[in-house]
Amino acid sequence: MRLRELREQSGIGQDKIAAYINKTVQAYSNYEVGKREPDIETLIRLADFFNVSIDYLLERTIFESDTISQNYGVMAVEILEKLKKLDALQQAKVLGYLDNMITDAPYPANAGEMPKTAG
Repeated sequence: MRLRELREQSGIGQDKIAAYINKTVQAYSNYEVGKREPDIETLIRLADFFNVSIDYLLERTIFESDTISQNYGVMAVEILEKLKKLDALQQAKVLGYLDNMITDAPYPANAGEMPKTAG
């Protein structure tokens, strides 16, 4: 679970989160280190507290909310998850390929090269 990561990013203490979910600090700490699993009601409260989806909390997605899948569909989420695993050059190649597919242009030999910076 991403509890520790989210808590540290927010700068909020375990005591404040524990109070919000109506648990002891020890109980929350156990969730954070993986000694115990929260029940569904607690998962919902934690997701609400951090303003993320339950799937994000449980590391089932890399996106904090379901907005992408709601607006663009499951395939868009799958594409983005795969794209994030690529390095910058590979991402540029994929984007070049997509641009050419959209315009029906032949895929140029230099597609996907890193853009030259002004220097």
